[in-house]
Amino acid sequence: MLVRNLHFSYLPEHGHFCALLDFVGFDWSGPSQCSFGATKDGADRIAGCIPNSVCLLLFSRRRRSGAPCHRTDAAPSAVHVDAIDADLLYDVAYSGGGVVYSSIGSDDHLPGELSARSRHVLTHVCRKGVQAEQALEDRNQIFRATRILMGITGSSENDAFQKLRTLAMHRRQTLASISKQINRLGETTLERAA
Repeated sequence: MLVRNLHFSYLPEHGHFCALLDFVGFDWSGPSQCSFGATKDGADRIAGCIPNSVCLLLFSRRRRSGAPCHRTDAAPSAVHVDAIDADLLYDVAYSGGGVVYSSIGSDDHLPGELSARSRHVLTHVCRKGVQAEQALEDRNQIFRATRILMGITGSSENDAFQKLRTLAMHRRQTLASISKQINRLGETTLERAA
C-alpha cells in the first residue's frame, strides 16, 4: 500500500488536526502529493482521484518531538460504500475518523492494517517537518524497495527492511537514496523481462 495523497487540516470543533490518506496499490508509480488547508478542500481533491481506500486520522502535535499524538478515545471505524465522494470523506472526518472503502478492489486491506500504516506514514512525515511531500515520497520509495527485497530474498517485511538498513549503512547512504537505486534496478529488470 502506497500513499498517493496526504491532506492536513484543522478541525476546530474537535480541537485536533485531521489527516486524510489516500492509498493505492504497490504497482502505482505516480507522484505523491501533500497539501494543507480546509478539510472540505482536501476531501474534494482526494475524491477527485477516485480512491479505493482512504484513512482519516485525528491527531494533535507533541511539542518536543514534532511527532503526532493520535487520539485514542475513538477506535477506527470502517465504512464500505460503492464509491467514495467528498461529502462522505468530510462527514467521516468530522465524525471522528476511520477507514473508508469503495467496492473497487480494496477488500483485501483490513481497517486496522490501513490505520497502522497511516500512523506510521504520518509519524514519519511530521518528524521530517518542512518538506512533507519529500518525506511522503521517501516513505513510498522505502516501502517499494522493501517489497522488492522481500520478493528477491523470500524474507519477511521486517527482515527485508533490516537488510535495506544494513545496505544503506554499509554504503553510507540514506534509506531513501538506496531505496531509489533498488527501485530503479527493479523497474529496469521488469522492463527487460517484458
